[in-house]
Amino acid sequence: MLSLPSLLVRFLQHSSFIDFVMNGMLQTINDLHDQCNQLIGFLLYQGSLNNAKFEKTISERQFNMIMVMMGLDKVYTPAALLRNAQIKALYSNRTDRTFYRDIASLVDEGFLCEQDGKLLLNI
Repeated sequence: MLSLPSLLVRFLQHSSFIDFVMNGMLQTINDLHDQCNQLIGFLLYQGSLNNAKFEKTISERQFNMIMVMMGLDKVYTPAALLRNAQIKALYSNRTDRTFYRDIASLVDEGFLCEQDGKLLLNI
């Protein structure tokens, strides 16, 4: 049987490894927590977007524009967004003014925000 001092020596020899493992576990837990927060934020955003569409606070076209923006991998200026083929199809029978009014309305409603001239989903 090992004596208490020898157990203490063994523990101290391995304490750096234990610290390493515990720090790794803490980092993993924090990363998972951040991912959950992002997912919850996205689900809440989508829920409020669906409610706004159902209550006719936003139009079907505005809803579809945001859905297209959710599928894009980068942010765009309003003018660049209007050149996107899917957005262009949504506004094919509308003027550019309608597009910019829709953007302004979505910003006012809190679904979009503008940062450095680029449109971001306000998730």
